[in-house]
Amino acid sequence: MTRINELKTENIRDIRSCFYRGGIWTKNELSDETGLSLAGTTNVLKFLQERREILLVGKADSTVGRKSKQYTLNKDYAHIGTLIAQYGKDHHTFTAFASDLAGNECASVIETDETGGMEILDGVLRKLLEKDPLIACVCISIPGVCASGRIEVCDIEALRNTDPGSLIRNETGLPCVIENDVNSACIGFSHLHPGVRNLAVLYQSYIACNGCGILIDRKLYNGFSHAAGEIHLIPFEKQTDPKDLLEKQAAALCAILNPEYIGYYSEDISGDPDLSRFNIPSSQLPKLERINDFYATVQKGLISIGINNLLKKD
Repeated sequence: MTRINELKTENIRDIRSCFYRGGIWTKNELSDETGLSLAGTTNVLKFLQERREILLVGKADSTVGRKSKQYTLNKDYAHIGTLIAQYGKDHHTFTAFASDLAGNECASVIETDETGGMEILDGVLRKLLEKDPLIACVCISIPGVCASGRIEVCDIEALRNTDPGSLIRNETGLPCVIENDVNSACIGFSHLHPGVRNLAVLYQSYIACNGCGILIDRKLYNGFSHAAGEIHLIPFEKQTDPKDLLEKQAAALCAILNPEYIGYYSEDISGDPDLSRFNIPSSQLPKLERINDFYATVQKGLISIGINNLLKKD
């Protein structure tokens, strides 16, 4: 019986993942995509429709004469709550959004604070949850290193050695994911290049504050202590030129990871970085792409993390 239940759960997840990718699907298309039988696909569709996770949107002409029913994801079946904790020299900004499953903004809360501790983070989330009761998952990005919901290192000093994941789960009963902001941006950037398996994102707000997110085979690489991408730890000689530093960091990524794309964000560089001086073979050079809106890319990544979290639920 357990194996049968596991198989059914796997079938449901396979069908659900198709809908969460977007678009309109028919039973035959879902069966072809997942390899599930038509009868099994029908059962899963019935299950998802009964709980209003998917909606019947019409019928399409079929080659055999009978019109096929068309289904799509109900974007308001659940909403994703996101919060971006942003470091500032004089004050810190906490921006929270509620988004439907299509990525549309439904509600927002923005507050600034000089210290930016747990109290302000918790308060912003409470206000967001009051505005949108459909939130089913909370995803937070922070400028630091975190593991299992606990923040170990953070540019916002008041958040160091705190555990917002446990607090939010206990207070709300909702799943909560805490992720580094550059890692979140890397996931968001990957959605702009769905066919690319290996890529990285370099972030540089000023010469002493930079980081990196890494995707290997479309999966975020965290390292054993969740500290992969702390590229400022590479012992280059002291840098005063932000463009020179970014180029050296990109060249190091080429040598170690050989990514196909490197997205980069910098507040200090106007021209495009140039890797020609490093004698990297042309066949190994990545495509370099500027990220103009870093936090919009972070937000896209957080929504993706939230959707993946929902897909894991039985």
